[in-house]
Amino acid sequence: MSTICHCSREAGVDVQRLRAQRAPMWCGALLSVLVSPLILVSCGERQATTPDTHTPPTSIPTPIPPFAPARLQFTGNTGEGVVGQVRAILVQAYASDGVPMDADGVVVTTSDASIVSVLSRDTVSLRDGIGRRWRGLQLSLQDRAPGSAQIALRTAGASAYIDLQVLPVPNRHAVLAVERLQVFGYPVRCAWACPYLAYAPLVHLRSPVGGSGGMVEAMEFSIPTLSTGWCSGNMRFRPGMTERVNGFDPYPWANEFLLVKVDGVQVPAGLARLRVLVRDSAGALGLIDTTTTIEYLPAQPELPPLTQPGQWWSCVRHLSGL
Repeated sequence: MSTICHCSREAGVDVQRLRAQRAPMWCGALLSVLVSPLILVSCGERQATTPDTHTPPTSIPTPIPPFAPARLQFTGNTGEGVVGQVRAILVQAYASDGVPMDADGVVVTTSDASIVSVLSRDTVSLRDGIGRRWRGLQLSLQDRAPGSAQIALRTAGASAYIDLQVLPVPNRHAVLAVERLQVFGYPVRCAWACPYLAYAPLVHLRSPVGGSGGMVEAMEFSIPTLSTGWCSGNMRFRPGMTERVNGFDPYPWANEFLLVKVDGVQVPAGLARLRVLVRDSAGALGLIDTTTTIEYLPAQPELPPLTQPGQWWSCVRHLSGL
């Protein structure tokens, strides 16, 4: 079943389909890991209808029940996090018979806002394969300091709790290494005379021969005044493997690892920075932290495309500077 998405604010959906539909880049990937393929998603604006007072309706659709759910369910990034990471959580409500209900009235609290805080809450419209419609609650949670915190979800008739663990950014070296890092700054090619200036990193990582390999779980790309924040993903490296870990769509807003200055003004002088979180075969996290210069080009280059699932990343962030 195909997914339908119309986004507002910072909702996210299936990245591949967004790229195919040319949706804004900041809609990328959030609900792709949160919502079943049987659910069609539209984000943000609620749909309202005005009854026709002249002609009685021939049929009345079954409404979603009043807000008194018996069960709350959450999905998203609830594993170990690191300081600075933004988590995406989708909350859904259900009646005792399993019928979905609107969840936008759920009360959300955190046991310790200095460790995990609630950045934002937004309503997302959901629809399943048999035409039922309801509203879910999309949360963005910020990991602020090492420690444990609990997010409580409550209504009059139901409650659920999310236990979260936040780790410091590791200071041990990762089992992988940077094979090549290039960062390009260039004017975006538009159908009109747009002033946009884009910054794109091209990242190749290497797993040493004879090592144990590792899993890339998060990456962050930053330049002076702009950052993607921690972007989550899963790309496994076998011993001896060298691979490009990201790629690009020609349409600028369909990319996660692309920073754009819409005013066309170059960022202040400085280095581009890449941080990569890698989990080794024993389950320990390590860090790659490296910098490079920014190479400015006179025109938009032909950047390599996304060629495999491991190159898709989810960046949940507030897009300052875009």
